[in-house]
Amino acid sequence: MFSNPILNSRRNLYLYAFVWLLVSSFYLLILTAGEKVKIDIAAVDILFIFLLFSIGIFLWYPASFLTPDNYKPSKIFVSHLLGSAFSTVSWLIIGYIFVSIFLPSSSGFFDFFYNTLVWRFITGLLFYFLLISFYYIIIYYRTLQEKTLKEAELKN
Repeated sequence: MFSNPILNSRRNLYLYAFVWLLVSSFYLLILTAGEKVKIDIAAVDILFIFLLFSIGIFLWYPASFLTPDNYKPSKIFVSHLLGSAFSTVSWLIIGYIFVSIFLPSSSGFFDFFYNTLVWRFITGLLFYFLLISFYYIIIYYRTLQEKTLKEAELKN
């Protein structure tokens, strides 16, 4: 079993944080320039990106334990389908609670939140599957490296 590739080294963690910084900057640009959302509402909405950043680190564990070597593809598919729904709903609820603690209900953010709830859910599912796919690529790459090393040892 491999350890979390993001937490393995500071370089990987910095790279992961940089990618999420780019994602949040792009998201902020889309909200303010494209959708004409007020900057204060868009800045608060970045909290949801930070939560995805945090959840993304922990998605390594379902990916590393639900491998095709250990389970049937149907079980993996259903597990990830349920996991994605659970992660996305949790992300939305936790984000909503954090924002409601720090913002007054008259700020206009909550109207924006409710109007974009369906898109947020779809975005959460998308990021879940992108991160899980990324982790599976890393798992398969590491497995291939191990097999190549073992093969080289056996040839010698």
